[in-house]
Amino acid sequence: MTGLPTQGSLGEPLTCAEWVIRDSQRRRNRPGARPGRLRPACETARVSLRQLLFPLAVLISLVVFFMPAGGVPSAPPGTDKVVHGAVFAMLAVTGLLAAVSRLPLSLGLVGYACLTEVLQAVLPLGRSGDPWDVLADLVGLGIGWGLVRFGGRLASRRSSASRADPSQASAAPAEASATVAEAPSRDLNAAS
Repeated sequence: MTGLPTQGSLGEPLTCAEWVIRDSQRRRNRPGARPGRLRPACETARVSLRQLLFPLAVLISLVVFFMPAGGVPSAPPGTDKVVHGAVFAMLAVTGLLAAVSRLPLSLGLVGYACLTEVLQAVLPLGRSGDPWDVLADLVGLGIGWGLVRFGGRLASRRSSASRADPSQASAAPAEASATVAEAPSRDLNAAS
């Protein structure tokens, strides 16, 4: 924030909008300036919903994994593994959407998977640690990664399709069908 006043002409603090306007004017007037994508501190200090979902998912996982055995509802066999996988898929999705770095997130969630099972076995919760739960956690982590990757590809395809010029998009299939229709007649002419 060098060279940019934090107060207006009357000494009052600048609002975020005023700061953005002054900053863009300052950058535009600088010799050899290129438009930048830097955001002022007043905008970056805001926490997005995506960033709030990951801590919420962590809290939910703590409640689910460390609830005493008496509070765990009865369910058919195997439901525990589905819950483990779903919770870790949720942690992976919310962590990636919150822009947590991929390697630390992955390593942290793998460590968390192991730690939850060790703590379930050691703490007096009436629960037991199960190595198959760790495997279910890792499968859920992979599913979460896949969902974010697939969702990102789907979103990028949609945004690139919406950016395409509609007049060119409709002309291209017409040209392609014309060349396909002309191709057999050319081949017949070439053969004779």
